[in-house]
Amino acid sequence: MRVIVSLGVVMVALASSNIAKADYVQSWVDSRGGCKRAWTDLGRIYGDKFLGKPNSEWTDAMVEEYAQVRDRCFLEVNGFPPSYNLDARREVQRATQTLKQAVERGRAAERQRLAQIEASGRLARETMERERAKQNEMAALEALEAQKKRELSQEEARIKQERLRAEAKRDREAAEEALRVAEAEAPKIAEAAKEAEAARRARQAAEQKLADIRSQLGLQEKARQDALARAEAAEISRRQELQREADPAKHELAAVTTPAKAEISQALNAMPDLEKQFIAAVENARSVYKSGANDMAKGAARPLRAKELCALLRSPSIRNWVGRVSKLSTNGDGKGVLEVQIDKDIVIKTWNNAVSDAGDNTLIDPGSPLFSKASALAEGKQVVFSGSFRADSTDCVREGSLTLRGSLMEPEFIFRFSDVASKQ
Repeated sequence: MRVIVSLGVVMVALASSNIAKADYVQSWVDSRGGCKRAWTDLGRIYGDKFLGKPNSEWTDAMVEEYAQVRDRCFLEVNGFPPSYNLDARREVQRATQTLKQAVERGRAAERQRLAQIEASGRLARETMERERAKQNEMAALEALEAQKKRELSQEEARIKQERLRAEAKRDREAAEEALRVAEAEAPKIAEAAKEAEAARRARQAAEQKLADIRSQLGLQEKARQDALARAEAAEISRRQELQREADPAKHELAAVTTPAKAEISQALNAMPDLEKQFIAAVENARSVYKSGANDMAKGAARPLRAKELCALLRSPSIRNWVGRVSKLSTNGDGKGVLEVQIDKDIVIKTWNNAVSDAGDNTLIDPGSPLFSKASALAEGKQVVFSGSFRADSTDCVREGSLTLRGSLMEPEFIFRFSDVASKQ
């Protein structure tokens, strides 16, 4: 046993004498805290880096140092030199050989990388040379092209100048010809202008005559309605007088007023919301007109109402509005005339004559189903009706009054009925 220990000490001394001067590997081992702490990492030779240094940067002297340091660390870790154990010796040699192979691979990879860089550089230089040659060639071609363009521009300028001269000559000739024609046509143009002016005046006269006829018809209709109203008022007054003579006044008032209030309330509840909003807009304009301090302030109520009505009526067509028949008759051609009162002094109606109805087509055709339905009604009867208003630039929907006051205080909106029926 003593012989073995003495021999181990001798081998350690021999191994220590053969270790190269501590360099990178020894410094790395020392930085790890000695052989025992660094022993495991000393055997991990893989990848492209070992002991913190790329394999391509390892020198032969560093590999030799690694073999010597590993021998010494093996002795320090295991207690005997690797030469005493064949397998241990082989393991040290194998690790050293693995490191050498890794170093060679690293160097080969580095040489390959440098070769690739050199090849890339050559390729870049060759590409640059080719590009420079191409640019020189392009510059020469561009210079040649520019020369050709200059020559072509000069030729085009010459051709254009000749063309402009020819066009100027043609224009002068055309102008002279047009002047001769104008001088010859001047009397005819003057005569045509006179004829056009005469036609315009004739048209204006016809329009004025038509307006006068419509105005006269409107006045006549208004007079007729006033006469009917007076006659109806007289008849109502006569009936009331007879009724007062027959019954006590209190009984008469209760019998007439209570059903009327109930009927009005029922009609309001049955109205569509759009109809209520329509009436509200008319009432609002009526209130503005009443409160106007002068004619200018009163006149502002009409465009205000038109704006509100256009905002309400997204479409001129309405369905199932509720009202009371205020007039049911025919015009001179036998076409139906229908008026429906939807609120106090607010009427929706057809025209009552063919002249006013030109273009609106509101009068009811005697051969239509609508005429049959309307004929079965009676004045004062509550009805449900549908149809469409007539568009108008002044009132949004056409209104038939002859005066501003009538339009705002007692509006009569022109309407084309499509359906009417007694309200159940």
